[in-house]
Amino acid sequence: SVIEQAVDNPQFQDWACQWYKMSEDFSDDRSVRYICRLPGCSVLKHCVVNNFGACTALLLESYSTGTAPKPWLVLAEPLRYFGKFQGNAFHEAAYSCAASALDALIRHGNEHKLNWKESLDSESKTALDIARDRMQKGIANAEVCLALLVRQYPAGLELPVTGPVEMLAENVVAVSWIGADGQEVVRHREVLDSETTWKALVAASTRLLAQARDAQWTPMVIVCKVAVVDADESDVRNFFEMWKFAKSVGFSKCRMHHPDVALHLCKTMNDLLQQDPPPNWTRAYVFGAAAASDLRSGVEGRDAEQMARERSEDLADQLRTLAATIAARPLLPLWRLGRFPACLLAAEDRYLIDHLGAAMDVKQCVHQIREGAVLYRFFWSRLVAVERRMLDRMRLLADSNIERIQDAMDPVAVRYLEGCARLWVQSLQSGGGSEESGPWTQLEIRKLVAEMDSALVAMLWMQSALPGVDEAIRRVVPRSLLELFPKTADALASQRSPEREALWDRQPGREQDERERPSMPGKQSWSASRYGGTGDTRSADWGRSQAWTAKGKSRDDSDWRSTAGRGGQGKGWKGDGRRAQ
Repeated sequence: SVIEQAVDNPQFQDWACQWYKMSEDFSDDRSVRYICRLPGCSVLKHCVVNNFGACTALLLESYSTGTAPKPWLVLAEPLRYFGKFQGNAFHEAAYSCAASALDALIRHGNEHKLNWKESLDSESKTALDIARDRMQKGIANAEVCLALLVRQYPAGLELPVTGPVEMLAENVVAVSWIGADGQEVVRHREVLDSETTWKALVAASTRLLAQARDAQWTPMVIVCKVAVVDADESDVRNFFEMWKFAKSVGFSKCRMHHPDVALHLCKTMNDLLQQDPPPNWTRAYVFGAAAASDLRSGVEGRDAEQMARERSEDLADQLRTLAATIAARPLLPLWRLGRFPACLLAAEDRYLIDHLGAAMDVKQCVHQIREGAVLYRFFWSRLVAVERRMLDRMRLLADSNIERIQDAMDPVAVRYLEGCARLWVQSLQSGGGSEESGPWTQLEIRKLVAEMDSALVAMLWMQSALPGVDEAIRRVVPRSLLELFPKTADALASQRSPEREALWDRQPGREQDERERPSMPGKQSWSASRYGGTGDTRSADWGRSQAWTAKGKSRDDSDWRSTAGRGGQGKGWKGDGRRAQ
Protein backbone atom coordinates (compact mmCIF):
# COMPACT_ATOMS: atom_id res chain seq x y z
CA SER A 1 0.00 0.00 0.00
CA VAL A 2 0.98 3.67 -0.20
CA ILE A 3 1.45 3.79 3.57
CA GLU A 4 3.80 0.79 3.61
CA GLN A 5 5.81 2.16 0.68
CA ALA A 6 6.24 5.48 2.47
CA VAL A 7 7.34 3.86 5.70
CA ASP A 8 9.85 1.62 3.91
CA ASN A 9 11.59 4.67 2.45
CA PRO A 10 15.05 4.89 4.17
CA GLN A 11 15.03 8.68 4.09
CA PHE A 12 11.67 8.77 5.85
CA GLN A 13 12.90 6.36 8.53
CA ASP A 14 16.10 8.35 9.12
CA TRP A 15 14.19 11.61 9.46
CA ALA A 16 11.53 10.03 11.70
CA CYS A 17 14.26 8.57 13.95
CA GLN A 18 16.06 11.91 14.17
CA TRP A 19 12.83 13.73 15.05
CA TYR A 20 11.96 11.11 17.67
CA LYS A 21 15.36 11.32 19.37
CA MET A 22 14.92 15.05 19.81
CA SER A 23 12.26 14.34 22.45
CA GLU A 24 12.95 16.11 25.73
CA ASP A 25 11.77 13.39 28.10
CA PHE A 26 10.91 9.87 26.96
CA SER A 27 9.25 9.09 30.30
CA ASP A 28 6.70 11.87 29.71
CA ASP A 29 4.34 10.82 26.95
CA ARG A 30 3.41 14.42 26.17
CA SER A 31 6.95 15.35 25.15
CA VAL A 32 7.66 12.38 22.86
CA ARG A 33 8.02 13.47 19.21
CA TYR A 34 6.04 11.17 16.96
CA ILE A 35 5.57 12.01 13.29
CA CYS A 36 1.80 11.77 13.65
CA ARG A 37 1.82 14.62 16.18
CA LEU A 38 3.07 17.18 13.68
CA PRO A 39 0.42 19.60 12.37
CA GLY A 40 -1.44 18.07 9.45
CA CYS A 41 0.32 14.70 9.78
CA SER A 42 -2.34 12.71 11.64
CA VAL A 43 -2.77 9.91 9.11
CA LEU A 44 -5.15 8.04 11.41
CA LYS A 45 -7.52 11.00 11.68
CA HIS A 46 -7.52 11.39 7.88
CA CYS A 47 -8.38 7.72 7.40
CA VAL A 48 -11.10 7.80 10.05
CA VAL A 49 -12.80 10.94 8.76
CA ASN A 50 -12.88 9.50 5.22
CA ASN A 51 -13.93 6.05 6.48
CA PHE A 52 -10.92 4.24 5.00
CA GLY A 53 -11.42 1.03 6.98
CA ALA A 54 -8.55 -0.96 5.45
CA CYS A 55 -6.05 1.87 5.93
CA THR A 56 -7.24 2.40 9.50
CA ALA A 57 -6.76 -1.30 10.25
CA LEU A 58 -3.27 -1.24 8.70
CA LEU A 59 -2.19 1.75 10.79
CA LEU A 60 -3.49 0.18 13.99
CA GLU A 61 -2.09 -3.29 13.32
CA SER A 62 1.38 -2.20 12.16
CA TYR A 63 2.12 1.40 13.13
CA SER A 64 0.34 2.22 16.40
CA THR A 65 1.87 2.84 19.84
CA GLY A 66 1.60 -0.85 20.70
CA THR A 67 2.43 -2.41 17.34
CA ALA A 68 5.04 -0.23 15.58
CA PRO A 69 8.35 -2.08 14.92
CA LYS A 70 10.33 0.98 16.08
CA PRO A 71 9.13 3.73 18.42
CA TRP A 72 9.84 6.43 15.82
CA LEU A 73 7.55 4.68 13.32
CA VAL A 74 4.41 5.30 15.35
CA LEU A 75 1.85 6.78 12.96
CA ALA A 76 -1.35 6.17 14.94
CA GLU A 77 -2.37 6.95 18.53
CA PRO A 78 -6.00 5.88 18.83
CA LEU A 79 -6.43 7.31 22.35
CA ARG A 80 -4.65 10.63 21.82
CA TYR A 81 -6.93 13.65 22.28
CA PHE A 82 -7.03 16.33 19.61
CA GLY A 83 -9.18 19.07 18.14
CA LYS A 84 -11.61 21.61 19.51
CA PHE A 85 -13.62 19.03 21.44
CA GLN A 86 -10.58 17.10 22.68
CA GLY A 87 -11.76 13.75 21.39
CA ASN A 88 -9.80 10.73 20.25
CA ALA A 89 -10.09 8.55 17.15
CA PHE A 90 -13.09 6.67 18.58
CA HIS A 91 -14.98 9.94 19.11
CA GLU A 92 -14.04 11.11 15.62
CA ALA A 93 -15.23 7.87 14.02
CA ALA A 94 -18.55 8.08 15.88
CA TYR A 95 -19.04 11.72 14.88
CA SER A 96 -18.08 11.07 11.25
CA CYS A 97 -20.36 7.97 11.20
CA ALA A 98 -17.38 6.09 9.74
CA ALA A 99 -18.57 2.53 10.38
CA SER A 100 -15.64 0.71 8.73
CA ALA A 101 -13.02 2.77 10.54
CA LEU A 102 -14.92 2.46 13.82
CA ASP A 103 -15.06 -1.32 13.45
CA ALA A 104 -11.27 -1.43 12.98
CA LEU A 105 -10.76 0.78 16.01
CA ILE A 106 -13.03 -1.35 18.20
CA ARG A 107 -11.28 -4.58 17.19
CA HIS A 108 -7.87 -3.05 17.86
CA GLY A 109 -8.98 -1.54 21.17
CA ASN A 110 -10.42 -4.80 22.45
CA GLU A 111 -7.45 -6.86 21.28
CA HIS A 112 -4.96 -4.59 23.04
CA LYS A 113 -7.27 -3.90 26.01
CA LEU A 114 -7.32 -0.14 25.53
CA ASN A 115 -9.47 1.88 27.90
CA TRP A 116 -11.55 3.43 25.12
CA LYS A 117 -15.12 2.74 26.22
CA GLU A 118 -15.16 5.30 29.02
CA SER A 119 -12.87 7.91 27.41
CA LEU A 120 -14.56 11.32 27.36
CA ASP A 121 -14.21 14.38 25.18
CA SER A 122 -14.33 17.96 26.47
CA GLU A 123 -18.13 17.71 26.68
CA SER A 124 -17.90 14.53 28.79
CA LYS A 125 -19.29 12.36 25.99
CA THR A 126 -18.22 8.86 25.10
CA ALA A 127 -18.15 7.57 21.54
CA LEU A 128 -21.47 5.88 22.31
CA ASP A 129 -23.03 9.19 23.37
CA ILE A 130 -21.83 10.86 20.17
CA ALA A 131 -23.17 8.05 17.98
CA ARG A 132 -26.52 8.25 19.70
CA ASP A 133 -26.69 12.02 19.13
CA ARG A 134 -25.81 11.59 15.45
CA MET A 135 -28.48 8.93 15.02
CA GLN A 136 -31.14 11.15 16.55
CA LYS A 137 -30.18 13.85 14.03
CA GLY A 138 -30.73 11.39 11.20
CA ILE A 139 -27.12 11.28 9.96
CA ALA A 140 -26.48 8.49 7.45
CA ASN A 141 -24.75 5.36 8.84
CA ALA A 142 -25.14 6.63 12.41
CA GLU A 143 -27.33 3.64 13.31
CA VAL A 144 -24.60 1.28 12.09
CA CYS A 145 -22.02 2.96 14.33
CA LEU A 146 -24.43 2.91 17.26
CA ALA A 147 -25.06 -0.82 16.76
CA LEU A 148 -21.29 -1.48 16.72
CA LEU A 149 -20.79 0.45 19.96
CA VAL A 150 -23.80 -0.90 21.88
CA ARG A 151 -22.49 -4.45 21.59
CA GLN A 152 -19.21 -3.50 23.25
CA TYR A 153 -20.58 -2.47 26.61
CA PRO A 154 -20.81 -5.11 29.37
CA ALA A 155 -24.13 -6.22 30.76
CA GLY A 156 -23.39 -4.44 34.05
CA LEU A 157 -23.44 -1.06 32.29
CA GLU A 158 -26.86 -0.98 30.68
CA LEU A 159 -27.36 1.83 28.21
CA PRO A 160 -30.09 4.46 28.33
CA VAL A 161 -32.95 3.86 25.99
CA THR A 162 -32.02 5.18 22.57
CA GLY A 163 -34.48 3.52 20.24
CA PRO A 164 -34.97 4.27 16.57
CA VAL A 165 -35.47 7.81 15.39
CA GLU A 166 -39.16 7.30 14.76
CA MET A 167 -39.73 6.55 18.44
CA LEU A 168 -38.48 10.03 19.32
CA ALA A 169 -40.80 11.75 16.85
CA GLU A 170 -43.31 12.83 19.50
CA ASN A 171 -43.49 13.97 23.11
CA VAL A 172 -43.48 10.77 25.14
CA VAL A 173 -42.47 8.95 28.28
CA ALA A 174 -41.02 5.70 26.92
CA VAL A 175 -40.25 2.57 28.92
CA SER A 176 -38.26 -0.33 27.53
CA TRP A 177 -38.74 -3.49 29.57
CA ILE A 178 -35.61 -5.66 29.69
CA GLY A 179 -35.83 -9.39 30.35
CA ALA A 180 -33.54 -11.58 32.41
CA ASP A 181 -31.39 -12.25 29.33
CA GLY A 182 -30.65 -8.53 28.91
CA GLN A 183 -32.77 -8.22 25.74
CA GLU A 184 -35.67 -5.84 25.24
CA VAL A 185 -38.99 -7.66 25.60
CA VAL A 186 -41.50 -4.91 24.98
CA ARG A 187 -41.64 -1.13 24.79
CA HIS A 188 -44.46 1.03 26.14
CA ARG A 189 -44.98 4.76 25.91
CA GLU A 190 -47.36 7.50 26.97
CA VAL A 191 -47.85 10.56 24.77
CA LEU A 192 -47.55 13.94 26.53
CA ASP A 193 -48.33 17.53 25.67
CA SER A 194 -45.39 19.52 24.33
CA GLU A 195 -45.57 21.58 27.55
CA THR A 196 -46.16 19.43 30.57
CA THR A 197 -45.76 19.32 34.34
CA TRP A 198 -44.15 16.97 36.81
CA LYS A 199 -47.60 15.94 37.98
CA ALA A 200 -48.40 14.88 34.42
CA LEU A 201 -45.16 12.89 34.30
CA VAL A 202 -46.15 11.12 37.52
CA ALA A 203 -49.60 10.32 36.08
CA ALA A 204 -48.09 8.95 32.85
CA SER A 205 -45.66 6.84 34.88
CA THR A 206 -48.53 5.43 36.91
CA ARG A 207 -50.31 4.32 33.74
CA LEU A 208 -47.14 2.73 32.38
CA LEU A 209 -46.55 0.78 35.58
CA ALA A 210 -50.16 -0.44 35.56
CA GLN A 211 -49.69 -2.27 32.26
CA ALA A 212 -49.17 -6.03 32.37
CA ARG A 213 -45.58 -7.20 32.62
CA ASP A 214 -43.42 -9.94 34.05
CA ALA A 215 -42.16 -9.35 37.58
CA GLN A 216 -38.58 -10.11 36.49
CA TRP A 217 -38.49 -7.44 33.80
CA THR A 218 -36.45 -4.30 34.46
CA PRO A 219 -37.43 -0.92 32.99
CA MET A 220 -35.27 1.68 31.24
CA VAL A 221 -37.02 5.06 31.21
CA ILE A 222 -36.62 8.09 28.98
CA VAL A 223 -38.66 11.28 28.59
CA CYS A 224 -38.47 12.75 25.08
CA LYS A 225 -39.07 16.19 23.58
CA VAL A 226 -41.13 17.91 26.26
CA ALA A 227 -40.89 21.22 28.07
CA VAL A 228 -41.51 20.89 31.81
CA VAL A 229 -42.86 24.24 32.99
CA ASP A 230 -43.17 23.77 36.77
CA ALA A 231 -40.95 22.54 39.60
CA ASP A 232 -43.09 21.19 42.41
CA GLU A 233 -40.56 19.48 44.70
CA SER A 234 -42.93 16.74 45.87
CA ASP A 235 -43.87 15.84 42.28
CA VAL A 236 -40.21 15.77 41.23
CA ARG A 237 -39.44 13.39 44.06
CA ASN A 238 -42.48 11.21 43.33
CA PHE A 239 -41.45 10.78 39.70
CA PHE A 240 -37.96 9.53 40.54
CA GLU A 241 -39.15 7.38 43.44
CA MET A 242 -41.57 5.60 41.09
CA TRP A 243 -38.63 4.61 38.88
CA LYS A 244 -36.12 3.68 41.60
CA PHE A 245 -36.02 0.12 40.30
CA ALA A 246 -35.23 1.20 36.71
CA LYS A 247 -31.81 0.49 35.22
CA SER A 248 -31.59 3.92 33.65
CA VAL A 249 -33.55 7.15 33.64
CA GLY A 250 -33.03 10.12 31.38
CA PHE A 251 -34.41 13.17 29.58
CA SER A 252 -33.70 13.50 25.85
CA LYS A 253 -34.17 16.82 24.03
CA CYS A 254 -36.22 18.16 26.93
CA ARG A 255 -36.31 21.60 28.52
CA MET A 256 -37.03 22.48 32.14
CA HIS A 257 -37.82 26.17 32.49
CA HIS A 258 -38.47 26.76 36.19
CA PRO A 259 -35.51 28.38 38.02
CA ASP A 260 -35.81 26.00 41.00
CA VAL A 261 -35.93 22.76 39.02
CA ALA A 262 -32.16 22.15 39.06
CA LEU A 263 -32.05 22.53 42.84
CA HIS A 264 -34.95 20.10 43.31
CA LEU A 265 -33.26 17.59 40.99
CA CYS A 266 -30.04 17.76 43.01
CA LYS A 267 -31.84 17.37 46.33
CA THR A 268 -33.92 14.46 45.06
CA MET A 269 -30.92 12.64 43.60
CA ASN A 270 -28.91 13.15 46.77
CA ASP A 271 -31.71 11.98 49.07
CA LEU A 272 -32.48 8.87 47.02
CA LEU A 273 -28.81 7.86 46.68
CA GLN A 274 -28.45 8.00 50.46
CA GLN A 275 -31.34 5.59 50.99
CA ASP A 276 -30.98 1.87 51.73
CA PRO A 277 -31.48 0.26 49.35
CA PRO A 278 -30.43 2.92 46.85
CA PRO A 279 -31.95 3.32 43.37
CA ASN A 280 -31.06 0.66 40.83
CA TRP A 281 -29.92 3.24 38.25
CA THR A 282 -26.71 2.53 36.42
CA ARG A 283 -27.10 5.70 34.36
CA ALA A 284 -29.00 8.89 35.10
CA TYR A 285 -29.19 11.64 32.48
CA VAL A 286 -31.38 14.17 34.28
CA PHE A 287 -29.43 17.42 34.66
CA GLY A 288 -28.94 18.46 31.04
CA ALA A 289 -32.55 19.50 30.50
CA ALA A 290 -32.25 22.06 33.33
CA ALA A 291 -29.86 24.16 31.23
CA ALA A 292 -32.90 25.99 29.83
CA SER A 293 -33.82 27.43 33.24
CA ASP A 294 -33.06 31.07 34.09
CA LEU A 295 -31.96 31.61 37.67
CA ARG A 296 -33.05 35.28 37.48
CA SER A 297 -36.61 34.36 36.54
CA GLY A 298 -39.35 35.87 38.69
CA VAL A 299 -37.33 38.89 39.88
CA GLU A 300 -36.34 42.08 38.10
CA GLY A 301 -33.55 44.65 38.38
CA ARG A 302 -30.72 44.31 40.86
CA ASP A 303 -32.71 41.82 42.88
CA ALA A 304 -32.59 39.45 39.91
CA GLU A 305 -28.78 39.29 40.01
CA GLN A 306 -28.83 38.75 43.77
CA MET A 307 -31.42 35.99 43.41
CA ALA A 308 -29.35 34.32 40.69
CA ARG A 309 -26.24 34.36 42.91
CA GLU A 310 -28.15 32.86 45.84
CA ARG A 311 -29.65 30.11 43.70
CA SER A 312 -26.24 29.38 42.16
CA GLU A 313 -24.66 29.10 45.62
CA ASP A 314 -27.41 26.70 46.73
CA LEU A 315 -26.74 24.58 43.65
CA ALA A 316 -23.01 24.54 44.40
CA ASP A 317 -23.70 23.33 47.96
CA GLN A 318 -25.95 20.57 46.64
CA LEU A 319 -23.33 19.44 44.12
CA ARG A 320 -20.70 19.22 46.87
CA THR A 321 -23.04 17.06 48.92
CA LEU A 322 -23.96 14.91 45.93
CA ALA A 323 -20.29 14.30 45.04
CA ALA A 324 -19.52 13.36 48.65
CA THR A 325 -22.48 10.97 48.72
CA ILE A 326 -21.38 9.19 45.55
CA ALA A 327 -17.76 8.95 46.72
CA ALA A 328 -18.75 7.60 50.14
CA ARG A 329 -20.88 4.83 48.57
CA PRO A 330 -18.80 3.07 45.90
CA LEU A 331 -21.27 0.16 46.01
CA LEU A 332 -23.92 2.29 44.30
CA PRO A 333 -25.02 0.80 40.96
CA LEU A 334 -24.60 4.25 39.39
CA TRP A 335 -21.88 4.38 36.73
CA ARG A 336 -22.74 7.46 34.71
CA LEU A 337 -24.32 10.76 35.70
CA GLY A 338 -25.27 13.30 33.04
CA ARG A 339 -23.14 16.44 33.00
CA PHE A 340 -24.49 19.33 35.04
CA PRO A 341 -25.07 22.60 33.08
CA ALA A 342 -22.15 24.93 33.76
CA CYS A 343 -24.30 27.98 32.98
CA LEU A 344 -26.17 27.50 36.29
CA LEU A 345 -23.03 27.87 38.40
CA ALA A 346 -20.82 30.83 39.17
CA ALA A 347 -17.45 30.75 37.40
CA GLU A 348 -15.61 29.96 40.64
CA ASP A 349 -17.83 26.91 41.30
CA ARG A 350 -17.81 25.24 37.89
CA TYR A 351 -15.01 22.88 38.90
CA LEU A 352 -17.64 21.05 40.98
CA ILE A 353 -18.96 19.51 37.74
CA ASP A 354 -15.70 17.57 37.44
CA HIS A 355 -15.97 16.55 41.08
CA LEU A 356 -19.10 14.57 40.23
CA GLY A 357 -16.96 12.52 37.85
CA ALA A 358 -14.07 12.28 40.32
CA ALA A 359 -16.46 10.79 42.88
CA MET A 360 -16.76 7.69 40.66
CA ASP A 361 -13.10 7.46 39.63
CA VAL A 362 -12.14 4.82 42.20
CA LYS A 363 -14.93 2.40 41.27
CA GLN A 364 -14.22 3.00 37.58
CA CYS A 365 -10.52 2.24 38.14
CA VAL A 366 -11.27 -1.03 39.92
CA HIS A 367 -13.69 -1.95 37.14
CA GLN A 368 -10.96 -1.41 34.54
CA ILE A 369 -8.52 -3.51 36.57
CA ARG A 370 -11.03 -6.36 36.72
CA GLU A 371 -11.59 -6.08 32.99
CA GLY A 372 -7.87 -6.63 32.48
CA ALA A 373 -7.33 -3.20 30.90
CA VAL A 374 -3.82 -1.77 30.87
CA LEU A 375 -4.07 1.39 32.95
CA TYR A 376 -1.84 4.35 32.29
CA ARG A 377 -2.07 7.22 34.78
CA PHE A 378 -5.77 6.57 35.31
CA PHE A 379 -6.44 9.47 37.69
CA TRP A 380 -4.40 11.97 35.72
CA SER A 381 -7.40 12.85 33.55
CA ARG A 382 -8.62 15.05 36.42
CA LEU A 383 -5.29 16.87 36.48
CA VAL A 384 -5.50 17.64 32.77
CA ALA A 385 -8.50 19.89 33.50
CA VAL A 386 -6.14 22.34 35.19
CA GLU A 387 -4.21 22.90 31.99
CA ARG A 388 -7.23 22.75 29.69
CA ARG A 389 -9.64 24.98 31.57
CA MET A 390 -7.83 26.83 34.38
CA LEU A 391 -4.81 28.24 32.56
CA ASP A 392 -5.49 31.54 30.76
CA ARG A 393 -3.17 31.02 27.79
CA MET A 394 -4.15 34.22 26.01
CA ARG A 395 -3.38 36.31 29.08
CA LEU A 396 -0.13 34.47 29.60
CA LEU A 397 0.97 35.25 26.04
CA ALA A 398 -0.46 38.78 25.68
CA ASP A 399 0.25 40.33 29.10
CA SER A 400 3.93 41.27 29.34
CA ASN A 401 3.55 41.98 33.07
CA ILE A 402 2.98 38.30 33.86
CA GLU A 403 6.28 36.72 34.86
CA ARG A 404 4.97 33.54 36.51
CA ILE A 405 2.55 30.90 35.27
CA GLN A 406 0.72 30.97 38.58
CA ASP A 407 -0.44 34.53 37.78
CA ALA A 408 -2.34 33.16 34.77
CA MET A 409 -3.91 30.27 36.69
CA ASP A 410 -7.47 30.18 37.94
CA PRO A 411 -7.38 30.77 41.73
CA VAL A 412 -9.67 27.78 42.32
CA ALA A 413 -7.19 25.29 40.79
CA VAL A 414 -5.76 24.17 44.13
CA ARG A 415 -9.25 23.88 45.58
CA TYR A 416 -10.26 21.74 42.61
CA LEU A 417 -7.31 19.35 42.99
CA GLU A 418 -7.85 19.11 46.74
CA GLY A 419 -11.49 18.18 46.17
CA CYS A 420 -10.56 15.45 43.67
CA ALA A 421 -8.03 13.95 46.06
CA ARG A 422 -10.52 14.13 48.93
CA LEU A 423 -13.14 12.24 46.95
CA TRP A 424 -10.62 9.54 45.94
CA VAL A 425 -9.53 9.02 49.53
CA GLN A 426 -13.15 8.97 50.69
CA SER A 427 -13.98 6.22 48.20
CA LEU A 428 -10.88 4.28 49.19
CA GLN A 429 -11.88 4.52 52.84
CA SER A 430 -15.40 3.30 52.14
CA GLY A 431 -14.16 0.08 50.52
CA GLY A 432 -15.89 -1.65 47.66
CA GLY A 433 -17.09 -4.80 46.00
CA SER A 434 -20.47 -6.34 45.32
CA GLU A 435 -22.34 -9.61 45.47
CA GLU A 436 -21.86 -10.07 41.73
CA SER A 437 -18.15 -9.29 41.43
CA GLY A 438 -17.02 -9.93 45.00
CA PRO A 439 -14.99 -7.67 47.30
CA TRP A 440 -11.88 -5.86 46.18
CA THR A 441 -8.89 -8.16 46.30
CA GLN A 442 -5.48 -7.29 47.75
CA LEU A 443 -3.98 -7.12 44.27
CA GLU A 444 -6.73 -4.76 43.08
CA ILE A 445 -6.19 -2.52 46.09
CA ARG A 446 -2.44 -2.44 45.48
CA LYS A 447 -2.93 -1.43 41.85
CA LEU A 448 -5.56 1.15 42.80
CA VAL A 449 -3.36 2.70 45.48
CA ALA A 450 -0.38 2.77 43.10
CA GLU A 451 -2.43 4.70 40.53
CA MET A 452 -3.62 7.15 43.18
CA ASP A 453 -0.05 7.56 44.44
CA SER A 454 1.16 8.53 40.98
CA ALA A 455 -1.65 11.11 40.61
CA LEU A 456 -0.87 12.69 43.98
CA VAL A 457 2.79 12.93 43.03
CA ALA A 458 1.77 14.55 39.74
CA MET A 459 -0.12 17.18 41.76
CA LEU A 460 3.09 17.93 43.62
CA TRP A 461 4.83 18.49 40.30
CA MET A 462 2.55 21.53 39.94
CA GLN A 463 3.84 23.26 43.08
CA SER A 464 5.68 25.98 41.19
CA ALA A 465 2.53 26.93 39.27
CA LEU A 466 0.08 26.12 42.09
CA PRO A 467 1.55 27.13 45.46
CA GLY A 468 -0.26 25.44 48.31
CA VAL A 469 -1.02 22.17 46.55
CA ASP A 470 1.32 20.34 48.96
CA GLU A 471 -0.63 21.65 51.96
CA ALA A 472 -3.86 20.65 50.25
CA ILE A 473 -2.64 17.05 49.95
CA ARG A 474 -1.61 17.06 53.61
CA ARG A 475 -5.13 18.15 54.55
CA VAL A 476 -6.74 15.45 52.44
CA VAL A 477 -4.53 12.45 53.21
CA PRO A 478 -4.39 11.81 56.98
CA ARG A 479 -1.07 10.82 58.50
CA SER A 480 -2.38 7.30 59.19
CA LEU A 481 -3.04 6.83 55.47
CA LEU A 482 0.07 8.49 54.12
CA GLU A 483 2.05 5.26 54.40
CA LEU A 484 -0.13 3.78 51.68
CA PHE A 485 1.32 6.35 49.28
CA PRO A 486 5.11 6.03 49.71
CA LYS A 487 6.14 8.27 46.81
CA THR A 488 3.75 11.01 47.90
CA ALA A 489 5.01 10.72 51.47
CA ASP A 490 8.63 10.97 50.34
CA ALA A 491 7.87 14.02 48.22
CA LEU A 492 6.05 15.77 51.06
CA ALA A 493 8.80 14.93 53.52
CA SER A 494 11.56 16.23 51.25
CA GLN A 495 9.67 19.47 50.47
CA ARG A 496 10.49 19.15 46.78
CA SER A 497 8.93 17.60 43.71
CA PRO A 498 10.15 14.03 43.08
CA GLU A 499 12.35 13.14 40.17
CA ARG A 500 10.27 11.78 37.31
CA GLU A 501 12.63 8.85 36.88
CA ALA A 502 11.81 7.74 40.42
CA LEU A 503 8.03 7.89 40.08
CA TRP A 504 7.77 4.28 38.94
CA ASP A 505 10.15 1.40 39.47
CA ARG A 506 11.67 -0.06 36.31
CA GLN A 507 9.43 -2.67 34.79
CA PRO A 508 10.57 -6.18 35.83
CA GLY A 509 12.06 -8.36 33.12
CA ARG A 510 12.42 -5.57 30.58
CA GLU A 511 16.18 -4.93 30.89
CA GLN A 512 16.81 -6.64 27.55
CA ASP A 513 14.17 -4.49 25.85
CA GLU A 514 15.81 -1.36 27.24
CA ARG A 515 19.17 -2.35 25.78
CA GLU A 516 17.57 -2.88 22.37
CA ARG A 517 16.25 0.65 22.20
CA PRO A 518 18.37 3.40 20.64
CA SER A 519 20.62 5.40 22.94
CA MET A 520 18.56 8.14 24.52
CA PRO A 521 17.80 9.63 27.91
CA GLY A 522 14.86 8.38 29.95
CA LYS A 523 13.11 5.05 29.89
CA GLN A 524 9.97 3.48 28.57
CA SER A 525 6.84 4.66 30.33
CA TRP A 526 4.62 2.03 31.91
CA SER A 527 1.64 1.87 34.18
CA ALA A 528 2.09 2.04 37.92
CA SER A 529 -0.91 -0.21 38.41
CA ARG A 530 0.31 -3.08 36.22
CA TYR A 531 2.78 -4.11 38.87
CA GLY A 532 0.79 -2.81 41.80
CA GLY A 533 3.59 -0.76 43.30
CA THR A 534 6.21 -3.53 43.15
CA GLY A 535 8.00 -3.95 46.43
CA ASP A 536 5.51 -2.00 48.53
CA THR A 537 3.52 -4.20 50.88
CA ARG A 538 1.78 -1.48 52.85
CA SER A 539 -1.28 -1.34 50.62
CA ALA A 540 -1.47 -5.14 50.69
CA ASP A 541 -1.41 -5.06 54.50
CA TRP A 542 -4.24 -2.57 54.44
CA GLY A 543 -6.18 -4.78 52.06
CA ARG A 544 -5.85 -7.77 54.38
CA SER A 545 -6.98 -5.67 57.32
CA GLN A 546 -10.40 -5.04 55.74
CA ALA A 547 -10.99 -8.61 54.53
CA TRP A 548 -13.50 -9.14 57.35
CA THR A 549 -15.56 -6.26 55.95
CA ALA A 550 -16.01 -8.02 52.61
CA LYS A 551 -17.36 -11.21 54.19
CA GLY A 552 -20.76 -9.67 54.72
CA LYS A 553 -20.35 -8.70 58.37
CA SER A 554 -22.43 -5.74 59.41
CA ARG A 555 -20.54 -2.66 60.48
CA ASP A 556 -21.08 1.00 61.16
CA ASP A 557 -19.05 3.10 58.74
CA SER A 558 -18.44 5.70 61.39
CA ASP A 559 -16.70 3.16 63.65
CA TRP A 560 -14.74 1.31 61.02
CA ARG A 561 -11.02 1.32 61.74
CA SER A 562 -8.19 0.72 59.39
CA THR A 563 -4.91 -0.90 60.33
CA ALA A 564 -2.91 0.84 57.64
CA GLY A 565 0.84 0.57 57.99
CA ARG A 566 3.31 -2.12 58.91
CA GLY A 567 2.51 -4.45 61.75
CA GLY A 568 -1.15 -3.50 61.67
CA GLN A 569 -0.50 -0.35 63.71
CA GLY A 570 -2.83 2.33 62.43
CA LYS A 571 -5.27 4.91 63.60
CA GLY A 572 -8.99 5.00 63.14
CA TRP A 573 -10.24 7.36 60.52
CA LYS A 574 -13.53 8.44 59.11
CA GLY A 575 -14.88 9.63 55.80
CA ASP A 576 -14.74 13.37 55.46
CA GLY A 577 -18.13 14.58 54.41
CA ARG A 578 -17.15 18.24 54.47
CA ARG A 579 -17.35 20.42 51.43
CA ALA A 580 -14.92 19.45 48.69
CA GLN A 581 -13.12 22.77 48.94
